[in-house]
Amino acid sequence: MLTEGISRRYQNTNLVEPSSLKPEYSVYELIQELYTEPDFNKRKYIPDKLAKMGDWVAVPHLGRVLTDPTEPVALRNECAESIGKLGDIRGLKFLGETVFAKDKELRRTSIWSVGQIGAEAGIDILAKCQNDEYEMSRRWVAKSLGRINSKMAVSILKEFYSKTLLRDGEMGTEIRVINDTLRAVTNQVKQLSSKDHEFWIEEGSKLLSKTERRVTILTILQLFTAITSQNPKVNKQVLEIFQKQGVKEKLENTQQRLLYYSYISQWGEISYDTYKDLDGDVQIGITATLAEAGKTVELRELLTHNPPESFFKGLIVGSISARYRCVLSQAVLEFVLHNTDTSRLTNFDFEVTEFRLITNPSIKTITAVLDSSYKNVAVRALRVLQPSKELVNLLETLITDPDKKIRETTLQSIRRLKERYPKNPDVRLLLLNVFNLERIWHMRKDARLSLISD
Repeated sequence: MLTEGISRRYQNTNLVEPSSLKPEYSVYELIQELYTEPDFNKRKYIPDKLAKMGDWVAVPHLGRVLTDPTEPVALRNECAESIGKLGDIRGLKFLGETVFAKDKELRRTSIWSVGQIGAEAGIDILAKCQNDEYEMSRRWVAKSLGRINSKMAVSILKEFYSKTLLRDGEMGTEIRVINDTLRAVTNQVKQLSSKDHEFWIEEGSKLLSKTERRVTILTILQLFTAITSQNPKVNKQVLEIFQKQGVKEKLENTQQRLLYYSYISQWGEISYDTYKDLDGDVQIGITATLAEAGKTVELRELLTHNPPESFFKGLIVGSISARYRCVLSQAVLEFVLHNTDTSRLTNFDFEVTEFRLITNPSIKTITAVLDSSYKNVAVRALRVLQPSKELVNLLETLITDPDKKIRETTLQSIRRLKERYPKNPDVRLLLLNVFNLERIWHMRKDARLSLISD
């Protein structure tokens, strides 16, 4: 159910829309043109303009055009996409019809939009699309289920995976659908039960035994890492699978090695001889994993071997991540402060600046950096502060910054504050401001999903 306050955009009349983001046209004029514009080359862009305006009053009109079989398919496709971008749950009524359209691209776009809306009511629609003959539609069934946080979505994903395996046989024709399903399960890891953990570890092990595909191996590593983070008891089982299936010998690129050795360093054992033979990015990842996990004993062991520059970079990266997750231990912080040789951190100025800001944070020290080339770093660091009138006023200014990147980082900082202080009315109002004023649809979506997580 939608949270009170966002059932329709622009509901809060006290909000002032900044001129830099204000549309130059009326939503009602555009709705009229959606029906009457004679030039199709102009008409086909109207749904996207309505999506950018973000007013939910357009949804029933987009839905009417979407479900009209006499309208051009290209226009109907644009309407389906715009309904997903707007995010109004009422759009599911229309999308529920067009997921079965004759045109395969219209079906695919409709399935995509169900996932963008992200409402539990969309799960039944997606469940009915499992056997779509178009591969891209099936792939988006998996991806969309991965975007709806619900135990019901997890159940449908398991069912969908089993059907996909039956369709695949031994030919490997469905491997991309399988990979997307595994990624969706990884996204839903917090919804998994212990029985789900057992099921997906077993299925991942089976896949590892018969695949050499780089992408699939990487996807399984990501899934196992996510499951172990929620259920550390399975780490011994996963390590045994890695050994039995010869995962180490199948590693082909930095991404795979980074995931594999980061997992080993956190849940198993890694020697300095192995560490020193890996490339710098993997060394950074291993050290970051140890720092984030608070493993000072292992860090001290590596430190005694005259570690490379990547070791110190990993310390900074892991400490920053742990600080944002509120798990940075005092022991690791002291270890970093006493042992990090900043003179060896070449081309790492942004990370060092961010570390200094978040380990001794204050509104004064962070705002002092806002006028420098480190502005985005400073905006990200705001999320570690406690809500105050001064912080809220600053964030309220930053969400209308002309730089899209700054606005995106500001929104992520606000969302992090919402997770830490879910009942704070000022943080909630900031999210409503983004939802009401932002023209970038995926940022509005992030704000909306944060609001309905209450």
